[in-house]
Amino acid sequence: MGAGVGHARAATDDCEPGYVDFGNTCSVSSGANSGGKLFGGYQFNRYVAVEGEHARLGTFTENLSGHTCCPVIPAAPKTDTRAYAADLVYGVGIWPITQDFGLLGRFGLGFISGGYAYGSGIGVKYDFHRNVGVRLEYERFSLTGPLNMDWHIDLLTANVIYYFR
Repeated sequence: MGAGVGHARAATDDCEPGYVDFGNTCSVSSGANSGGKLFGGYQFNRYVAVEGEHARLGTFTENLSGHTCCPVIPAAPKTDTRAYAADLVYGVGIWPITQDFGLLGRFGLGFISGGYAYGSGIGVKYDFHRNVGVRLEYERFSLTGPLNMDWHIDLLTANVIYYFR
């Protein structure tokens, strides 16, 4: 089991901030958001594990102005601001480089603030002791926002982990 703290930011996959197409503009703004997570799981062997994770991802604002189909019919701008949290289950692949140092890769499915989402990530780990280690991880959570724009939240965390061995 473990815990981590770090930084989260968001970006839209549909358009770049300030992008204009058919009279539409859209953006996801994040500012500086601190993030964090709690996780736990089971390591089957040196190479494979499964983990459950709850992550607090910060507060983001999704903006859409213009109309979704036609530049001729203007629509009122739409804005949605909310705090995001993720609950996912991951399959984790571990590549041990030495007895104590290794690389991680992960892919998972779950929920982000009430909607379906998937997450993926990479990281490095170092075990100081048989039961205590640290991880540096980068994760990307992909979702469809409340205004139906596809976007992602990136989370970079430093984690402490305790192994029950």
